[in-house]
Amino acid sequence: MREKIITVITRIFEGMKENIPIEEVSKNLLNNKEFDDHLISAAFSLLYDKIVVQNLMSIKDKTGSTRIFSESEIDMLGRKNYDYLLHLQNIGLLNSVDIENILYGVSMVNKDTLTHEELNYIILYNLIGSHYNLIYGSRYFLDTTDKIN
Repeated sequence: MREKIITVITRIFEGMKENIPIEEVSKNLLNNKEFDDHLISAAFSLLYDKIVVQNLMSIKDKTGSTRIFSESEIDMLGRKNYDYLLHLQNIGLLNSVDIENILYGVSMVNKDTLTHEELNYIILYNLIGSHYNLIYGSRYFLDTTDKIN
């Protein structure tokens, strides 16, 4: 379920980008049998929290600048994940600060290939957990399927 929340958030932002009213976006998501109402509610709640936190902390990227990735960063992400991050940045879900934080998180994963699911977890952490000053790999960031010892 957690990997689907980024998909729901992305669809919400895509609808907002196309000037579709939030009520219509919500209704379309609810009519889609792929997502349940709890997941959609959680996505809207996370978006609201992110907007409030950004406004309170004034970290929103006001320059409108676009982050240019180096070849080593593209290689680290993989082409599909790179395209995915650019898409999320283009629809307004991520700003330059978010991209920097996500790239830092990806560098901490220390794997040869980063899966789409792992990237979604890092994005989700960036959206909801970064203002709690958690570090990557902390016990709060463990998945329920992770095993200790």
